Amino acid sequence: MLNGGTATGAPTLSVGDLGREVRFFVETLGAKLVDLAGDHAQIDLGDDFVVTLTTAAGKTTPITFFTRGDFEETLGVYENRGIAFTREGAAAASFVDRDGNRLRIAAKS
Repeated sequence: MLNGGTATGAPTLSVGDLGREVRFFVETLGAKLVDLAGDHAQIDLGDDFVVTLTTAAGKTTPITFFTRGDFEETLGVYENRGIAFTREGAAAASFVDRDGNRLRIAAKS
């Protein structure tokens, strides 16, 4: 349901519980686990857009994911999976993950 994304610099999210966040990205968002080793995991969100999840303290990169298919339908699926969105106009919405990272989903133009 996601197809790529954008980030300023290397897309990285600092997380408290790596296993929990990997499950969230894979099971809830439908991403693919690329690598899991030590204190980091790499998650493919489609179109070769890979995000690193790490337990190392550091700055989180602002990340926007793009939807594949109908934007409203995609939001509806994720809302049914428990994600609460803040709407940002007709073609974008954001949510906060369990670690306080604000993530944005937008329709791909």
